Amino acid sequence: MMKLTKKEKFAMVIAVVNATETENKEMLLDFLNHEVELLGKKSGSSKLTKVQKENITLKNELYVAMLEFDRPVTIAEFKEESNSELAFLSTSKLSALLNQMKDEPNPRIVRVEEKKRAYFSAIPEETEVEETETEVEEIEVEETE
Repeated sequence: MMKLTKKEKFAMVIAVVNATETENKEMLLDFLNHEVELLGKKSGSSKLTKVQKENITLKNELYVAMLEFDRPVTIAEFKEESNSELAFLSTSKLSALLNQMKDEPNPRIVRVEEKKRAYFSAIPEETEVEETETEVEEIEVEETE
């Protein structure tokens, strides 16, 4: 059974109230519609919190710091070997940030588990390679015409 949202449950209750004849039908409908409006307002505010904004900055800095390593590293190794200011963050904070980066739609971090230890490595950006491939395709098109 799928889990219903509050909005869907209120819609079901509104349908039941509409189908029945009760004394306070208008009052009940007004109340239910008001509650649905409040739910819409509540989910409408999707501003980032202060911590979320800070985490975005930390993730970018962490990505740059992870690019320094030519091999996958554990968080403990990162803290020991990195010259970054981020090495002073707690292990749990680094773990949370790295796992968030791994789970993003366009991940910049890869996590590999070996003997129950998590190793993280950065995925280098390949913008230069893509640009040169596009340029080569454009040149080939011009030559064939």
